[in-house]
Amino acid sequence: MLARVAPTLPAAGVASLRNARVVGPHGWIVADGDTFLPDHCWYGEERDDCPIYRRDNLRAMTRLSGVTLTLCTDWPANYAHMLFDGLSRTYLFEQAGYSWDDISHILVPDLASDGRRTAAELCGFPMDRIVTPGSFSVVECEQLIAPTFPGIHRNIAPWVAQFWRSRTPSRASGNRRLFISRRGSTRNVSNEDAIESVLSSCGFETIVSSEQTVRQHYPEAEIIVGAHGAALTDVVFGSPGAVLIELTPPGHIFPYFYTAADSAGMKYFSILGSYPPGGGGTPMTADFAIDPELLRRTIGAAESELQKD
Repeated sequence: MLARVAPTLPAAGVASLRNARVVGPHGWIVADGDTFLPDHCWYGEERDDCPIYRRDNLRAMTRLSGVTLTLCTDWPANYAHMLFDGLSRTYLFEQAGYSWDDISHILVPDLASDGRRTAAELCGFPMDRIVTPGSFSVVECEQLIAPTFPGIHRNIAPWVAQFWRSRTPSRASGNRRLFISRRGSTRNVSNEDAIESVLSSCGFETIVSSEQTVRQHYPEAEIIVGAHGAALTDVVFGSPGAVLIELTPPGHIFPYFYTAADSAGMKYFSILGSYPPGGGGTPMTADFAIDPELLRRTIGAAESELQKD
């Protein structure tokens, strides 16, 4: 995982563009002269991999007058990408000296769920100015305010956690121990019963992320255990000095939550899972097992880290 942590992150900024187009819900930006701006999307330097090059038609379908801010991002259906990569760009918008009074429209991913809507509320959006691009939309903007992608894909910039923490009241850290279960979702822990037995004996309570929002629980926890996935996104709201133990699928080893936890001042452990003999199928969706004894030892190591403080 550490090999995938970027040693440095590119400078971030905000572009002001006339008559630029925003393509689809992923928010790919095309400026005058059909110039694609990769610095504003997930692909960055890997621009040739961006699916925009497979689009047959980039002609504008809608035109927005006035000034439009885009906070769209790739993989917008995923809460982690929306929070880390999209809505966090509000910070760059504000640092550039803009305010909501300057903006006529805000392009954002779909805000249908409570977690998404409340995240937008933390940003202070004027909700009546929100426009959600459709799957095949191409929106031309009279003037477009476009913050760059926050860092490099799969690496969370330190200011992202700082921004989100600044939007929530400071709270005293708690001593709860939380297991964030992906039960009912893909890429789950296949031996969750055995894992829960270990966790229960160590004082953990289980929260099923598909049944409730989890953001409000993170600041109250001293140790959080959870499988890699969007439910760990709210680790940026965790308490400095707390510990995240990520249960990592062997075919999906990326530093999203390592860098997010580090940015939030938390300590981090990863336990690498295993697939059944013969493979686990597609890494994006395959369930994986965690060694219960290794989990118990890791919890012990986490407890030792907490005692150092």
